Amino acid sequence: MTKIRNRLFAPKAISGIIVVLLTILLCSAVLPGNKPIPFIHTSDLVHPPWDPDDQVDLGCLYALPELDLKAIIIDTHIDNSEMHMYEPAFGMISQLNWLTGKAVPAAVGPNTKLLSPTDDGSHYSLRNQAGIKLLIEKLREVDEPAIISIVGSSRTVAAAFNREPELFHKKVRAILLVAGRVVRKKGDRLDTNSAFDPNAFIAILRSGLPIWWSPCGTWTVEPSEANGPNYKELYKVGHTHSSKFVMPHTQLFDKLSKKLHAWMMFGFTGNQRGDIIRALHEEWYAGMWWGVVKGGNRVLSSIPICIMAANRKVVKTQEGWRFVSENQVQAGTEEFKLDLIPVEVHVDDDAHTTWKPVEDSNILLFTRNPDQDLYNETMGEAVNGLLRSIPLEDSSPGRE
Repeated sequence: MTKIRNRLFAPKAISGIIVVLLTILLCSAVLPGNKPIPFIHTSDLVHPPWDPDDQVDLGCLYALPELDLKAIIIDTHIDNSEMHMYEPAFGMISQLNWLTGKAVPAAVGPNTKLLSPTDDGSHYSLRNQAGIKLLIEKLREVDEPAIISIVGSSRTVAAAFNREPELFHKKVRAILLVAGRVVRKKGDRLDTNSAFDPNAFIAILRSGLPIWWSPCGTWTVEPSEANGPNYKELYKVGHTHSSKFVMPHTQLFDKLSKKLHAWMMFGFTGNQRGDIIRALHEEWYAGMWWGVVKGGNRVLSSIPICIMAANRKVVKTQEGWRFVSENQVQAGTEEFKLDLIPVEVHVDDDAHTTWKPVEDSNILLFTRNPDQDLYNETMGEAVNGLLRSIPLEDSSPGRE
C-alpha cells in the first residue's frame, strides 16, 4: 500500500529513526518531522450505549497522536420512537477530554434520514444542523486536508458535502467509510450503518471524494448471542475485505489505568449519574456491574481503518501484537497485513453495492489476511495495548 499512502499522505522524509522497543513509545509517539493529520470523527456515540463499540473507537482515537482530532459529530436518533431512550454521549466525551487534557468539541447531526442523496440538511432544526455546521467550520479552519471518519450513518457528512462540495474536494484527504457489506445477494438487507440512512450512503459513494471503504462484513450469529467461553466458534467472516473482529471484555479492560477503566465502565453500564468527573474516581474492579461486563465480548469494526490512517502497522513486538508506526517497524518483523486496493463501486438507488478491482480509483477497499482467528488475536492484543497507552493528564505515579 506504499504507493497509495504516498499519494494520499505525501509524508516528509524522516531520517535517523530509532527503533524503540518499549510499548508506550511504539504505540503513542509522534516522530519528529511528522505533523498530525487533521481528523474529524462522526459516530453514533450514544448513552446508554446500544453498542459500546463506539466508545472503544473513541478511546483508540485519543491514543493516536498522529491524528489531530478536531471534532466529534454524533449521530443522534433520539427523536425516533424506536431509540427514544438514547441520548448523545456528550458526558463521555467531556470525561475523556478531562482525563487527557484535551478540548475536542462535539455536536449532534441530523436525527432523521436525508430526503434524497442531494439533501443538504437545511430543513432540519438548528440543533440538528449543529453537527453539519461544525464539520464545515473545522474543514475551513484546517491548513492541510483532513480525514473524516464515518462509523455510524453517513448523514452529517453527506449533508455537509451537499452544501459545500468544493470545500470537501479541496480539504478532504480521505473519507473512512465503515459501512456496507462485502458480498451482497439480491434481496439481502442493508447493514446497520448504511440502513441508518441509505440516501446518505449513496451520496458519499457517488461524491467522487477519496474514500477508504471498510465494509463491516457478516457474522453467522448476532453479537448478542455470542457471549461465553466459546465465542470464537460462533463467529465466521467469509471474506478478506471484512473489518470485523471480536475480543473478550477481560482482554479489552486488562491492565487499564483506574480512571480509564472507570470511564469505560461508565459507558458500558449506561451510568446515569450527573457528576461525571467524580464517577471517574470510583473503583469499578469489583461488584455486580463489573461481574456482568467482564463476561461479555466486544465486536469491533472501525479501528483497523483508523490505524491505517495513522500510518501504523499491526506487528508482533516483545510486548505482544501492537499498532506500530510504519517508520519504526524493523525489517523481518512479523506483521498481520492490512491493506487497501483500488475498486470501482456501483451503488444503486436502494443503496446496494457491487464492485470490482481496477488499476486506479478514488475508492480504496480494505483488505487483510483472511485468517479470522489470527485477526481476532492480533487486533485484540493491539487494541488493549493502544488503550493502555492513552496519555492521561493525571496518571503520574502517586496521583491515581
